[in-house]
Amino acid sequence: MGVTQDGIAKHNSCISHCLRYAFDNCQEVHFNNCTDCENLFIFFEKLKECLPLHKHKDLDEYQKKLIAFMSHHARKIYLNAQLPAILAQLNSDEALIIVNYKMRINPKKARETKDEWFGKRGWTRDGHITVI
Repeated sequence: MGVTQDGIAKHNSCISHCLRYAFDNCQEVHFNNCTDCENLFIFFEKLKECLPLHKHKDLDEYQKKLIAFMSHHARKIYLNAQLPAILAQLNSDEALIIVNYKMRINPKKARETKDEWFGKRGWTRDGHITVI
């Protein structure tokens, strides 16, 4: 995975590592599949061979969650490269304001009481405050 200093995603011949493909912006051929990516899918297939049939649904769910995490990681790499690219384009009379955010990752339960909402469970992701 890679991003230029201008914040532009680079092409990668492995489709799993191509940020341009991840953002639906790649017209080039992906002729390579790296060993690590291939091994991930082989690992889950071999696990299925060893586990009873009733566990396959759980295993598929775990694989989907892992792929979702990998997608999140790719987006994070891309977005983290955008800040230096934007800063490099600022003129001396321009400013960039980044707003603080705090995102709570909620469990599957849709409705909660106030005690449950403010209770210590789950996890949070803190943002950053930067004013330039």
